[in-house]
Amino acid sequence: MNIALIGASGYVGSALRNEALARGHKVTALVSQPVKLEAQDNLSVVKADVLDEAALAGLLRGHGAVLSAFSGQAQADVLGYYLRGFRSIIAAVKNSGVPRL
Repeated sequence: MNIALIGASGYVGSALRNEALARGHKVTALVSQPVKLEAQDNLSVVKADVLDEAALAGLLRGHGAVLSAFSGQAQADVLGYYLRGFRSIIAAVKNSGVPRL
């Protein structure tokens, strides 16, 4: 399966990424800082901003599923950032036509 993984370089995202790759899936890692990830077979690393709903929807198109390990714990307004981020991710998935989140 072709999986888009939001937050693939974080603590939870790294575990999800490693498990998906170990199971033979192709993973597109959508991260804010691509330099945190090393090249790997079946892994594409793409810079993404979850708050840019339209751009995110474009990056998600064509995937079979989206996994989200979105985190905002380093933000000053953690709750506000999480709420904006989750709303954007849900809307982007709907607009992208990806069947699973």
